[in-house]
Formats: sequence, structure tokens, C-alpha cells
Amino acid sequence: AQRAFRVSAPLRAVEESDRPWYVLGVSLADHLGDIKPALSEAEKKAISAGFNDRFVTKADMEVLMKASEYGKMATDLLAQRNVSFGGNQSADKVASHNLVVEAAKEEGAIQTQTGLVIKHHKEGEGLSPTVKSMVTVHYTGTLANGKVFDDSRARGEPATFPLEMLIPGWQEGIMMMRPGGSCKMTLPSNLAYGPQGAGGVIPPDAALVFEVELIEFTTPEA
Repeated sequence: AQRAFRVSAPLRAVEESDRPWYVLGVSLADHLGDIKPALSEAEKKAISAGFNDRFVTKADMEVLMKASEYGKMATDLLAQRNVSFGGNQSADKVASHNLVVEAAKEEGAIQTQTGLVIKHHKEGEGLSPTVKSMVTVHYTGTLANGKVFDDSRARGEPATFPLEMLIPGWQEGIMMMRPGGSCKMTLPSNLAYGPQGAGGVIPPDAALVFEVELIEFTTPEA
């Protein structure tokens, strides 16, 4: 006789119509499978509690206020245990999300409807560029971990770009500046390089911070 498929006790407690969602939950847990052997039972329960609170009930806001700090602690602890896992990309996404959230809280910062966060250090003078402008800028670009990935001053000269060829966050932010002005721009990943990243330098789904000085611009006549 053909052996019947054995259903686990936890799954038997789930209604047939809800079992696809149970399997989805198992699949999500599989993304953390590589770190499971490195975790204690208490640590596994803490992860489960965090998921349940965020997804089902209500997350502890006191803890979430320090999400960046605790996230870094978790990453550091796993590194100490010599654990590498596919969930690192998810951890990077969380760090990028937190970067934008924290930037929006800074005094003087403005968050636009697209999610761009801009904080003016110095107001410039005159008109602002348009998307058709050629802009000359000094800038420094950093990742969520503080690593500098590009720096025009380190190269010893400003950069000149056609604004319409730049990433969306730059287009929006530069058009909010005037010559002589400087600002800090924090770009969510969807306004930067998105899930594909860039050139092996910028990871997928990375939020980016740019310190920008707009030196000058020219706009062709219509």
C-alpha cells in the first residue's frame, strides 16, 4: 500500500485554506537557515518574537528607536561567530531603510514625497537648475556603513554632469539647490541604483548619502 504523506503536528493545527501561508512562513525562515546553527534557542525565540511583533501584533517602538544600533550588534555578533548567510542582503536593506529614517529626523531636514531627504547646509544664490541643465559640483558619496565610494575632492577637481543623465535622487535634489549652496542628500535605494546596485561598488538596495556643493550650472536655451 502506498504510504500516506505525514503532516506535522503544527501543520495539522492549520486550516487547509491557510496552509499556503504556513508554507510561505517556512520559506521566509529558510532565508535565515544559514545562521540557525550559530544561534542559541533563546536567540531563535527572539527572532521569532521580533517577526511576530512586527508582522502580527505591534513591534516594540522603544527597541525600534535603536534599530540601527541593535542591527549592527547582530551583524557584529554573527561576524564573531564566522557566519556568512544569504540574509546579509536583507540586513543591508534594513540598514539602508534606517539610514533614511534617521536622516529625516535631523534638524532642518526635509523629506519630499518621493522619499528623498535633503538638509541644506548653505543656501546658494540665483536660480535653480532644471533637468536639462549641465551642473558642476563637488560631492562625496557614502554608504549606510559610512564607507566613502566616491569623492570629487579626493580627485582634485569638481565634476560636471548633464543632470538628466543622473540618478533620480540627484535630479530632484540638485534642482532644489542654487549655485554656491551645499547640502546633504540621503537617497532611498529606489532613487539611487535600486536592486541592481552599481559596478560592484554600490550593493543592491543601498540607500546613499551625498554631501553636495553646487558650484555652477548652465541651461541651454529652449
